[in-house]
Amino acid sequence: MFGALNRTTKDMETLITGIDISKSKMIKVLNEILSIDLGDGVQFSVINITDIREEDEYGGNKYHITSRVNNIKINLEIDISTGDKVTPRNLKFKYPLLFEDRSILINSYNLETILSEKIETVLRRGKYNSRMKDYYDIYFILSKLKKDIDMKVLKEALKNTFNKRESFDYLKDYEKIVETIKNDDRIKSLWIIYSNKNKYANNIDINNIIVLFSKFMDELDLDFILT
Repeated sequence: MFGALNRTTKDMETLITGIDISKSKMIKVLNEILSIDLGDGVQFSVINITDIREEDEYGGNKYHITSRVNNIKINLEIDISTGDKVTPRNLKFKYPLLFEDRSILINSYNLETILSEKIETVLRRGKYNSRMKDYYDIYFILSKLKKDIDMKVLKEALKNTFNKRESFDYLKDYEKIVETIKNDDRIKSLWIIYSNKNKYANNIDINNIIVLFSKFMDELDLDFILT
């Protein structure tokens, strides 16, 4: 949704609902999908399974997949977990294909649910957050896609996200948390490393991101979300 040039991670994350996500079940599902012959000469295989990092909001597993065509090998990762409710529902996203002049429809998070999860993560982790991609994602959404945000839907999404994660106290104290982040040298240092490493984040000041985030939070109707 953000565009390939603005992508902050290179793994694939899926939200599974309605079925068992145990390793045995997911291996069966993945192998069934990966064995489909499209006549393109590409072969896939699951080579390893690891646990998703403990600091992530929900449990789940990372499936390490290798794709091969002739002498070319590409490694892929798919994170599968259960988590927040998608508010009000998932949307159909047109994903353009690389080698064909057409798109495929996939179920996707909507913008409001993505933003609500990012806001909750930044507030809950506060100055201890080491994932600078959270700050970039918020910056990108608020600076490039703000006009596309349905504020009514966002408030519902925030309410559902903070309720699911039992973290309303962080929302109540958002001003203090934002101020702590703003004055934290560790966050500033991590952002410099991140922005230097990733071209899409070059020349973006972390202070500007925090100001943008703080102003947006001030505009929200927190009374509705917290009731």
